[in-house]
Amino acid sequence: MTPAHLHAVALEAGSTVLLQVPAGHGADWAGYAEAPTRSTYAVTGRRFDAVAKDGSALVVGDDGVSLTVRERDGSDAAVTVPYRACAAMLSRPDGGRRLIGADGLAVAVEPGLHGVDAHTMAALDAAVPPHAPVQLPPRQRVRARRPLWRRGTPRPRPPRRPPGAPEDRPPGWSCSASSAACSPSSPSRASSGPSPGCWPGPAVRIVRRTRRM
Repeated sequence: MTPAHLHAVALEAGSTVLLQVPAGHGADWAGYAEAPTRSTYAVTGRRFDAVAKDGSALVVGDDGVSLTVRERDGSDAAVTVPYRACAAMLSRPDGGRRLIGADGLAVAVEPGLHGVDAHTMAALDAAVPPHAPVQLPPRQRVRARRPLWRRGTPRPRPPRRPPGAPEDRPPGWSCSASSAACSPSSPSRASSGPSPGCWPGPAVRIVRRTRRM
């Protein structure tokens, strides 16, 4: 490993790097251009409407896949990943696929959400480049919490506190003498947040570098 090797790697990374900036800001002053959020066209092929009837549809063609969504003005917006430009295809054992294009756009192909048959899925797997498939482990199932009590049955009452006993408080909580409200005495652990696929927090813009180093 020599400084020349590190310099070559830095040049390659700098030419394809993605930069995340806060909403309403840009980085064109540093040689970056806003990355695309939709495609200019949709492929022609077999159309699979969403099972949820939300207006979206998956189109699987001979040249690639597209996901179309109905806009408020009635037009269709499309995200397309051509097979020739598929940088990676994440593959799940349950049949789910996620095609990621070289431009950063991605199309999720979920047979259960769009009713895609096994023959079409096999043709899609055979159409992507040999280096694209990435095998992922099975998805983890989230178990629903069992309720502590059933509706229609009386809630269990806590035991009565003997006179003069100190007031029960959850560990880590402190009460103020001048207020009846309790507050945590140490920071609480943050919640796990929403399911995969959603991005919490403020809106962001993704830009990519276009100038040469």
